[in-house]
Amino acid sequence: MALERLFRRKRPSGGNRDVPELWTKCEACGAQLYKKEFRENLYVCPKCGHHHRVPASERVEMLADAGTFQEITGLRPLDPLGFVDTKPYAERLRAYQEETGRKDAILGGTCTIGGVPAVLLVMDYAFAGGSMGSVVGRPFYTFDAADDSLSADPFCRPPFNQQHHTSHYPYHDPTHHYN
Repeated sequence: MALERLFRRKRPSGGNRDVPELWTKCEACGAQLYKKEFRENLYVCPKCGHHHRVPASERVEMLADAGTFQEITGLRPLDPLGFVDTKPYAERLRAYQEETGRKDAILGGTCTIGGVPAVLLVMDYAFAGGSMGSVVGRPFYTFDAADDSLSADPFCRPPFNQQHHTSHYPYHDPTHHYN
C-alpha cells in the first residue's frame, strides 16, 4: 500500500498549475463547461441558461468597441468614520484592493459603443460585493458634469434573482438618448 502511494502519479492542484484550468462548472446545474466557450456565450450556461457573474473588466470588453475604453476612475475610498465591526474597514479596503487590483468597486471610463462616444461605468462585484464606498458615486457626478456630448444613460443588468427572466427588461440601445 505504501509502495503504491510512492509511485502514484501526482497531479498539480490549485495555484501551482503551470497550465490554466480549461473547464469550469455551472453553479446551477453542475455541468462541466469549456471556459473559452463559456466566455463566448457571455457567461450563460448553454445547458440550463443560468447567468453567471461577469468580471467587470470582461463586461467592459463585451460592451465597449475594441481598444476604445479609457479608464478614468481611480479615486481611493476613505474611512472618515473609522468604522470597525469584526475588523477595521481600512483593513477590508486594503484586502479588496489587493484581491481585485482596483481602488474601488467601480470601473469607469470613456469609450465608444457601436461607434457612439459613451461613458461606461461598471460595478465590480468582486470588490466588497459591489458595495458603494465613499467614492463609488463620484464618477456619475464627474461624467455628468464633464461633457454633455457623451451618452451617460445607465445600463444595468437585471437584479441577480431575476437574471433568468430577462424578457422583463427591454433591450438597451446605446445609440438612443432617452432624455
